[in-house]
Amino acid sequence: MSGGSGLAEGLVGVADGDYPADHGLAILAGYSLLDLNGMLSTNFVVQYSANLAGTNWINLLSLSNLPASPYLFLDSGAVGQPARLYRAFMQ
Repeated sequence: MSGGSGLAEGLVGVADGDYPADHGLAILAGYSLLDLNGMLSTNFVVQYSANLAGTNWINLLSLSNLPASPYLFLDSGAVGQPARLYRAFMQ
């Protein structure tokens, strides 16, 4: 954590698909905070997996129209779970 703000930088997730999304990952007060950047009004899907080598990616978030860029999403379901790997893409 840096400067007592409760925010720690993480690794950028895996981009996938024909239109990879620009996204980042941080930890805020123990929660995974995803930062999506892209064209407004585009469709986004965010998925996670516990195994990068596996093929079982689980849908976490589907946005039918990106309302803002950057778009911040807090993954409260990641608390207490093993490490999660994220990927995001535009459809």
